[in-house]
Amino acid sequence: MEGLLSIRCGDETVSLTPDIIRFTSPLRRTELLTAQQVGTLKEATLDLLADVGVLFPSRHAVEIIKDRGARVDEGTGLIRFPADLVERALADAPRSFVLGGRQERFDLLLDGQSTFVATEGVGVRVVDLETGEVRPSRKADVALMARVCDALPLVSFFCLP
Repeated sequence: MEGLLSIRCGDETVSLTPDIIRFTSPLRRTELLTAQQVGTLKEATLDLLADVGVLFPSRHAVEIIKDRGARVDEGTGLIRFPADLVERALADAPRSFVLGGRQERFDLLLDGQSTFVATEGVGVRVVDLETGEVRPSRKADVALMARVCDALPLVSFFCLP
């Protein structure tokens, strides 16, 4: 499938999905937190990962993480990450990567230089377009929003609920 909005022209499918509008302006970078606030946030995050931990439902993921040095509570599956393990993982992580699209023109380079707009991906409740009623979302609502987002060049990508 080339795009949610497409037409057949003979043997070829042509996408009607517009190009993504990218917001790129490194000169207008805004720092939301001071260096001290970032340090405080980082320290608190490391403390939470080490002391509270994270629950992983995937046994396979738990084994991989355990092999890297995390502490696993075998009874609950709760994983606690020592600060040095997190620091090593951050040092090894790429500074940028490409979020691949259906077509190359929809690829998004995530390198901190551009801002992209996306749906939030929860969508458990919707306002019914015909009745105005707020109700639980349905599969048809997700499909409709995917088509709407596909047609809007300001929406860079659509997160499924």
